[in-house]
Amino acid sequence: MKKIFGILVLFSLFLCGCANEKTNGSPESCFEDFFNNKISAHRSDGTELWNKDLIYDDNDLNYFRIGEQVDVDNDGEKEQLIDGLGGGFFLDCRNNQLYIWPDIADPVGDMTYRQIEDEYWIIYKDALHSNREYYRIIKYKGTETIEDIEIKKFEEENKIEYYINSELSTEEAFLNIKMKYIGE
Repeated sequence: MKKIFGILVLFSLFLCGCANEKTNGSPESCFEDFFNNKISAHRSDGTELWNKDLIYDDNDLNYFRIGEQVDVDNDGEKEQLIDGLGGGFFLDCRNNQLYIWPDIADPVGDMTYRQIEDEYWIIYKDALHSNREYYRIIKYKGTETIEDIEIKKFEEENKIEYYINSELSTEEAFLNIKMKYIGE
């Protein structure tokens, strides 16, 4: 009786379209299901993103491209990079569901990543303005933030200020962190 009930539940989920939210198998098969529009990616605000909603035409200013797979959250499983002109995001398959990760409310600038001593760091960079530079450098272990560093440089009327995690700092300290994590 339980087996029949389970089959009926699965069949009814399939008919209503709710079964497309989970996938079975490896992260790679989860990403493939996303690219084939079989499943959506969940956002932290409860909304979903479907692959069909992304623009892959590089003639469009809002385009995205499929990047590489890399373990940027340092949990032992790879995430899929979706890169775009104004930034990007990763797809992370957890518990047979797909999530947009990291799901930062207001990311600033371009997103990239860098491997330092066998660990990956996600980097947000906004250096397009002549009078300021901003970098946010984050290391994760799974969904947990292990380290979060912000460095900023402001130039105004012959005055330059450097900040590390909102504290006034020196040029040398700013440049040391920038070189270590950004490589510039």
